[in-house]
Formats: sequence, structure tokens, C-alpha cells
Amino acid sequence: MVILSCLPLALSLTSGLLAINLYRPRIDRQIAVLLQRISEAATTRSTVLTNDIMYWFAFDSMGEFAFNQDFGMMRRQEWHFAITLFRRALSLIGPFSPALWLIKIGFAFVPWFWNIGAWFGMLSFCNKQLEARTKLIRIASDTTAPTLTFLFYLIARNPEDANKIYTELADVDPMDLNVVSTLPHLNGTINEAMRLYSVTPTTVSRQTPPQGVMLGDTWIPGNTKVVSPRWVIFRRGSSLSWSSE
Repeated sequence: MVILSCLPLALSLTSGLLAINLYRPRIDRQIAVLLQRISEAATTRSTVLTNDIMYWFAFDSMGEFAFNQDFGMMRRQEWHFAITLFRRALSLIGPFSPALWLIKIGFAFVPWFWNIGAWFGMLSFCNKQLEARTKLIRIASDTTAPTLTFLFYLIARNPEDANKIYTELADVDPMDLNVVSTLPHLNGTINEAMRLYSVTPTTVSRQTPPQGVMLGDTWIPGNTKVVSPRWVIFRRGSSLSWSSE
């Protein structure tokens, strides 16, 4: 019951409640396949690679939204070639986010080098699909999958929270997102998972205006690059009283 409620609710936080309600029958089918895979692993006492299966679930679900098709990764238990290209291409953002101009130079002069080729391969695939809808699958899938992975990791590490969520769900329909989205401990657990393990780039930078800016008691000169790393801020005691919990 906890899994049934967490999956669509977490998807709704990253994709929108209305979108989830419209595609709910398809999402229910994806959840059924996911539960089948977990049940099979439990029966055979084999290991479930949570990171892989949650990515498969997220991208299979977002494929339904964006392309009106299931990538079938959970059924085949293997990565779709386009998603492999996508993940390789996305690996460029981490090390080069402080200096995005380096990526632009790579695009212009060495498009074949390292994972730059994967980036262009991903774009080629997307161009063959419904171009107007590719943004959803690129953004929502790669935030939903790690969010689900970290969420179930934290629930597994904190069984008392799983029990509280189970108690909240005891008297409601776990398939009704309008009701489930109001449950405080379930939603709090999902929000805390996103706080502790932010899945969006944590070092996005901004440049101060030419005249400079005063932030609190600190003066920052003009044209200065400012970075606000979420990983640090969400764990600072000065930001949150429960930052270490």
C-alpha cells in the first residue's frame, strides 16, 4: 500500500497532478509491472537494483505521457538505447556546470569526443519524436527516477516512517491522489527525500547586476558569479532547525 501511494504521488510532484490523473490507467499498469518485478525478486530471493528499476519505471511512465508509448524497460529489464544516450549526455552537466562554455566549445569543435556524441545522439532521437512534447520526458523522468530511488532508500532505513505512512493510508483510498496528496506524513516524507537528495543541479550559478547587490549583511560586487548549492543550504542548521535529521 505504501508503494502504491508513493509512486503516483511522487510522479505528481514532478509532473503535475492533472497530468497524472489524465494518464492514471496507464500509470496503474506501470505500477503493476513494477510490483510484479519486485515480487519476482522477493520470490527468488534475488537483489532488486532500485536505481535501475526506478529509472525504468519513471521513463516508461513518462514515455506514456510524452510519446504515447511505453519504452518497455521494466518488461524487458534492460535499458532503452535512447535513455542510455540521455544518461550519458546528462553526465556532461555535472563536471562542466561551473563552466558551461567548455561544453559549447566541445559541441562546436569535438562533437565526437567522450559523451558529447551521446548528446547529439539523444537530440537525433528526440527530433524523430513529437518535438513539442520532448521537454516533459527529458525533465520529468530524470527527476522522478532518483526521487523515487532516494525516497524508498529513506523509507527502508526508517521503518517507523513507513509505519506512520501505512497508518495514514489505512482509512483512505490509496489510489485517490486528491486525498493522498493531503496526507501530512506521506507528503512530508517525499518532501524530505527531495530536500536531502536534491535531484536538480545543485550548483546553478547567477551573475550579479553591474551595480552590485546587498544580500543580508553581505555586499557582492557587480558581475560576480554567485552559486547557491542546495546540498549545502538544505543541510545548514542556520537554514533549517532539523537539517541534520
